[in-house]
Amino acid sequence: MAKAKKSRFTFDRKKLQKHFGRVRLQVFQWFGNDVRRAAKRRIKKPSKKRAESKPGESPVDRTGTLKKLIFYEIDPIRGVVIGPVQFKGRYQGAKALEYGGPSRAKVRGKWKKVVVKKRPFMQPALNEVKKTLPDKWKRAGEKFAGK
Repeated sequence: MAKAKKSRFTFDRKKLQKHFGRVRLQVFQWFGNDVRRAAKRRIKKPSKKRAESKPGESPVDRTGTLKKLIFYEIDPIRGVVIGPVQFKGRYQGAKALEYGGPSRAKVRGKWKKVVVKKRPFMQPALNEVKKTLPDKWKRAGEKFAGK
């Protein structure tokens, strides 16, 4: 019959939870900020040749408002939430750009209902930054090791 040896290692549960809580928070902060910056980089300024983007390309921000509305928030339940601020109402401009759908646009000085074809910017930014996630966990673990 085999005898079990007592492990010479003991785990301080509270210390581990505190350590991994800090690591997790750091990774969420890095990740949220990186995705936010990548999304902002994808949004183009209008040029003399083209004032709007083609469907499937990243959007053109004529007023600069879309870039200013992209934030990230660390949520204890969902992790990190990244994206443009959503406003109440039927027409969601940023959502319509990302997924396509109804919105409102100023056409010759008057607001009109329009259907926008998708011009994603958040999902491609997420896919770009997602590749760096394992490295972020490693760096965060090293940063807080021994604290």
